[in-house]
Amino acid sequence: MQVFSLTTFLQTYKAVKVPMLQRDYAQGRKSQESTANAFLEVLFNTLQTGQDLHLDFIYGYKEQTCFIPIDGQQRLTTLWLLYFYCYKRANQLNGVRALLAKFTYATRLGSKDFCQNLIKKDFKLDDQTPSQTIKNMGGIIVGKDDSDNDPTVKAMLRMLDLIHVQYKECPNITLEHLECITFTVFDMEDFKLGEELYIKMNARGRQLSAYENLKAFMEAKQNIPASLLESIDNKWSDYFFEGKPNNLDNRGLCFLHYANVFFSLESSTREDISEAINPNKPINAFYAPLQELQHIQTLDHAMDLLVTHNAQGFFNINAAFFHLRTEEGRVEYGILEYKKIAYFFALLALAKHCPKPSQKAFQDYWRVCKHFIENHRLGDPTNLKSFGQLFNFIAPGAQDIYRFLDQHPTHSFHSDIYALEVRKARLILQDRQTKQGWEAILNATSDHEFLRGWVDFLLNFSDAHFDEKTPFSKNFNYNSPNLEKFQQYATLTMQIYNEDFLDQHFRLFQRAFLCVGNYSFYYTNFFYGNNPTQHFLDREAIHDLLEGSFNTGLPYFKTFLDKLSGAGDLEKKMRNFWGDYTKSNAFLQRGWWDQLLIKQKGLFEFVNAKKDIAPRSRRIAFEWHDSVMIRVFLCNGTKLFYSTALDLLGFGFYLYCQEKNITGLSPYINDNKEKNYPKSTHFKIHGKRVCADSQNKTIHIGKESYPIDLGNVFSSFDRVSKEAFDI
Repeated sequence: MQVFSLTTFLQTYKAVKVPMLQRDYAQGRKSQESTANAFLEVLFNTLQTGQDLHLDFIYGYKEQTCFIPIDGQQRLTTLWLLYFYCYKRANQLNGVRALLAKFTYATRLGSKDFCQNLIKKDFKLDDQTPSQTIKNMGGIIVGKDDSDNDPTVKAMLRMLDLIHVQYKECPNITLEHLECITFTVFDMEDFKLGEELYIKMNARGRQLSAYENLKAFMEAKQNIPASLLESIDNKWSDYFFEGKPNNLDNRGLCFLHYANVFFSLESSTREDISEAINPNKPINAFYAPLQELQHIQTLDHAMDLLVTHNAQGFFNINAAFFHLRTEEGRVEYGILEYKKIAYFFALLALAKHCPKPSQKAFQDYWRVCKHFIENHRLGDPTNLKSFGQLFNFIAPGAQDIYRFLDQHPTHSFHSDIYALEVRKARLILQDRQTKQGWEAILNATSDHEFLRGWVDFLLNFSDAHFDEKTPFSKNFNYNSPNLEKFQQYATLTMQIYNEDFLDQHFRLFQRAFLCVGNYSFYYTNFFYGNNPTQHFLDREAIHDLLEGSFNTGLPYFKTFLDKLSGAGDLEKKMRNFWGDYTKSNAFLQRGWWDQLLIKQKGLFEFVNAKKDIAPRSRRIAFEWHDSVMIRVFLCNGTKLFYSTALDLLGFGFYLYCQEKNITGLSPYINDNKEKNYPKSTHFKIHGKRVCADSQNKTIHIGKESYPIDLGNVFSSFDRVSKEAFDI
């Protein structure tokens, strides 16, 4: 390692070239002004005093007779500009002109030309700022495009202005003192360090970020217009930065990587997408799509859409959307969520095919895309390719997406939701002529956290030809929905599936809805002890339940909504309906388990206690013998385990005893024996075991047995409690 001044350093090599891979010169940027001024104060102190100043290490390697700096180019550039200004101001530039001309930038053609012209062209520095003097020369040193758009040129001009200010405050400097500013050159080739290390070095010895490497790779192949480069280096960086350098690196990488996946989907040779979506990849031919100018322009259009529409409050993508999760102690970047990737694909398709939509067109397109994404499981990354193809199919019609859907009524992927979007599009197109209100109510259902536009069952319910006595069939196609009915059904559904309402009245809703009919899926018996607005699997299961496609196939929810129609408080209407039903003969015609579930709210407290997605929520299990229902259990999970399940009749009687304030009541005991069931103990009263035996229609208390009528289970509870406890 050798110690050099800039003079001896340039004398040693034929040229010093800052390579394409390096970042643009940044010390002169406006955002770096305070740091730059502090550095210049130290430099000018040496110029005045002659005190030695060492600028630490410059890392790089020799390429034939040239030196390629990998780390330290920011300090070298500032020092080079200081030499130029001081010698120019002293009218002694001719003596060092050839020497300073050895330093050049390869990051941009404009940067290279600027450095060369600055040394070669004759002009005078006066009291004007250097940048103004240079710009007034009409393109002799730098063209307007480069001075406005090339980030390195802009930063160099600004640094010259900062040097100019410092010089005016310190006029008595000595040119020879420039040689007191030194640095140590670390030639990595001499130390046999591999080439891969060269591209990992950055200012102050840090690794180049994956984003910086990928951006350099993207810009290396094409002659990118200066205005586009300006956008990449400023608009993109400003969007992702948000005050933290790590934000830029993390989010910028995410943006470029998943854009590359989107562009590569058009290639039939692309590797499996489940592998492609992982961002932990070397920068090689995999990222070749990013080097195509049309794709870079699409990304710039996407950035314009991000900046323009995010501020409107409708768009659900912001800078943090692109932040890749990382695990503590690991440098690998996590994979972006599938749903986020799909949304990003929707944005890129729009940027590619319709980069400047009106605000209304953008909102309509985005709403349709949201329905496709939110109403799909997206559990398999292979679906992402189909989503990319779908968005590329519809995006050319984004200026009037509803007209496009009307004219293109089918698509092979996500066909049910696509057909629903066509159905709604035609109602909205009709509404443009009649101004009835279809678009407003459909948009309201789109914005609703549970429905999210998935309202085919409500459109069916409101159709004049809908027959609620006919079992559900996927083959029906209703085309005459009544707007007033749809508004009524949609409004009630949104009120019920409101998070605040469910938090307060979920058990009431479950029991009131059960009054209409057995709405659970008979073969798996979901009773929905979950929050149905948080996961698609919940919404999918409940959607099937509400439309009536399972169990008996009857649309109980339509009947329920009709019962709740009219003015008044929803909770009060629901409670009145439930109260009237439990006093009716229809209630006594229900199975004993339905009677208990409808009337005994504590049963649903157990069902709802485990907050999880529908496939993992608590269930109700039925035990059969010779085609006769003998026992019913409240399962703690998805399967029946006798050791943890609660016997429905036994637990129902236990809750009844609690409500009647029977003394000596023990906690409920999960003692469900598969054999010799009457010997089980559900709970104890004053030490006497209690077992409610639905198979033998008997309640055992101690040594006594009391026959019960399961056709009127609560009347039997009253009779047994009177006989056993004189209540």
